[in-house]
Amino acid sequence: MMEWFTVSPSGRATGDTKVPVIMSYPDSKDREVEFQLNPSIPDPADYDSPATPAQIKAVQDFYPHFPDNLTFTQCHATLCYRDYAIAFIDIFMPTREGKNYEMWLRIVATLVSHNEIVSKDVRRWSERRWRQSLETTRIKITKHYKDLCETCHQINNTMIEMSKSE
Repeated sequence: MMEWFTVSPSGRATGDTKVPVIMSYPDSKDREVEFQLNPSIPDPADYDSPATPAQIKAVQDFYPHFPDNLTFTQCHATLCYRDYAIAFIDIFMPTREGKNYEMWLRIVATLVSHNEIVSKDVRRWSERRWRQSLETTRIKITKHYKDLCETCHQINNTMIEMSKSE
């Protein structure tokens, strides 16, 4: 299985912490539990142009704390991660459950953003869909689908266990 993130002895995910996102989810005892996601934004290319206002708005609709000065390529990558997360979660979690659905979108997009190989593959997947005007996502045949499913199941099981122990 691919290594998506590491967990410190304290149980906190470690890795790139350029941009922290504090999220909360309801646990089994109807309490809110907070955790931090740290999406990775690709470094801007030397030749990169500024993002369009529409790109900035779309990125900030997904990650409201992201800055306004992202480049075209940085926004494009973040939106590719978001689109992949939507397609993935539509299959992984077919019953959309409001806040829980939003949380999982951000978890998947963040996981994808941290693995260079996966993030490049996801950007190619998104670009291919756009070029070919594909209606279907064909997400299950992407290289990392099964590993991502396993990782999400592990995260879900960990969250369930943590909520039981508190």
